[in-house]
Amino acid sequence: MAAINAPTPTRPTTRQDVKELQKGCDVELEAVREDFQALLTHSGIEMLDQRTLTSHQDDIEALALELAKIRKRYKWQGALLPWSQQKHWAQASETHREIGAVGRRVATTQERLEQLKGKLVIRFQGGSVRFHEGRGPAGSFGEVKKVWLHAEGEQSRPMAMKLPTIRHSGEHDDVLRRFRREATIWRLLHHNHVNTLWDLKEPEDTTHGELLMLSPWADNEYGTATAFLQDKENCNQTLKVISDILSGLDYLHRHSFPVYHGDLKGNNVLIFGDSQNPVAKLTDFGLSKYCAPIVLSATLVGGNSFWTAPEIIVARYSHPQSTGTLTAQADIWAFGATAFELLTRSEIPFRDCKQTEMNKLLVSAPGLIDEEMTDYLQCIPVEIRGMIKACLSADPSGRPDSQSLKRVWHLTISQPSGIRFQEWTEVLTKISEPYCHYYPTSSKNPDGWSSWRMWMNERREERRGRYPKVKRVISVSS
Repeated sequence: MAAINAPTPTRPTTRQDVKELQKGCDVELEAVREDFQALLTHSGIEMLDQRTLTSHQDDIEALALELAKIRKRYKWQGALLPWSQQKHWAQASETHREIGAVGRRVATTQERLEQLKGKLVIRFQGGSVRFHEGRGPAGSFGEVKKVWLHAEGEQSRPMAMKLPTIRHSGEHDDVLRRFRREATIWRLLHHNHVNTLWDLKEPEDTTHGELLMLSPWADNEYGTATAFLQDKENCNQTLKVISDILSGLDYLHRHSFPVYHGDLKGNNVLIFGDSQNPVAKLTDFGLSKYCAPIVLSATLVGGNSFWTAPEIIVARYSHPQSTGTLTAQADIWAFGATAFELLTRSEIPFRDCKQTEMNKLLVSAPGLIDEEMTDYLQCIPVEIRGMIKACLSADPSGRPDSQSLKRVWHLTISQPSGIRFQEWTEVLTKISEPYCHYYPTSSKNPDGWSSWRMWMNERREERRGRYPKVKRVISVSS
């Protein structure tokens, strides 16, 4: 039957669709009527009772009413179609305007965020860095700043940028030569406890310098090992940090072509990770020596006197035209001084001395230096005292090499009853007065500095009789 087999109409989208659907409704209604008439003339019509005929008539009327409703609905849809299309375009235009406004706000916000990273920009091949004006901490032959690196195809990230420091035109070529030499050494080093050189770049605009070095920025609030361990909350990480430093130094010394750092100290050790899982990494290789077939070494040897080996200081004073020779043994002394600095939570080791007094001490008789170091080391745990004392031997030949030092260090602190598995504050309580002047262990005497200095003065007075020529060397600063 035609009406039963008619296709289901689809939703109209244009005026023509509406007209076609209305026409279809009329055709279907007429088909139903024809089907009913055919039913009445069927050969078996006589057998149908009046109730059946009435039922079919009711079905046809109901179907006709439903088709009339559908026709009316399609008629209204046809009338509303132009208005609906107009409203749709208006909404689309408004949405487009809103998207444009949001895009402009996003661009403005991004620009403000970029401004927060700094207003100064240095561009170079492959990217740029953005940073704030002002001086950063000084490294060897350069100034270090936090910058935001924008490399092509990558998200911006914080980096440490080192710029060469040229104080006057006469040192221009020499400073740049040192700067390139540092990069040459640094880019060869790849170790978990040595910071990575990302690249050496030549800026398009040389306003801020002709060269710059980029390396990862320490991603925590402390930055350096010195600052990290001065916070008492981090004291349990003391041995971990020193172990990392020793691992990095051993890597340098046992590199296929050994590298001597030349300026090892707490502020040249960066701390990555968080307070519970710190990772210490050596940085700043401006005073390093690379023992390749073509030796690359710094013009200046040794850094600050508080971390510099006696033989380097003696060379400076004895032969002003010669700067001495950087050696593995000199690095071991610097490690001992750095370990002492970090163990005692001080900004510099041997903090009761001024730098001039430290210089005088280090050019004194080896016996006096050894006795002075022995007295200083009374304030660190006895378990590691012997190892640090060996590092601070006035005689370079008495200092251990990095490999044997690392082995003994790890065996000592990692044995089942070793201090690595003890609370650091508990370890320090074993250090008696007045030696515990950096780590107060008694509420009655929160700072044993005065009593320690009194004891140290007495020790120095006693030494004056045996080392009369060094009277000024062993005086204590006020």
